[in-house]
Amino acid sequence: MMPIQTRESTAKEAPQGSYVVLRVPELERSANFYRALGLELTEEKHGEGPVHYSFPLAADVVCELYPLRAGSLAPVTGIRLGFAVLDPEAVRAELARSGYSVSDGHTPGSFVVVDPSGNQVEVAPRAA
Repeated sequence: MMPIQTRESTAKEAPQGSYVVLRVPELERSANFYRALGLELTEEKHGEGPVHYSFPLAADVVCELYPLRAGSLAPVTGIRLGFAVLDPEAVRAELARSGYSVSDGHTPGSFVVVDPSGNQVEVAPRAA
């Protein structure tokens, strides 16, 4: 058997993620959840596609919330998203006011909440 040949790649050559799509059964409910995290959502529609929302995850990475198509498979719920925010206690309070149950996260000051589609979302403090 031939050994696998590798070469070092630079960051410029390495593939970089550019977006994540979450298919959600209740688009507006999910949009409101992510707004409660403090995210600014943008409504979008591309050609004949459905209305959906997007928000930035990082400098060149977006997350898009798309409605789950009728008859398609249920969304995958093994997803866990992480967000770093300046005031996690304020976000925690807003989510609690909105009826979401939160539990302590793995790091000091962090917490975990489940979004309306069953995805785990961890919120942690961000350095000012």
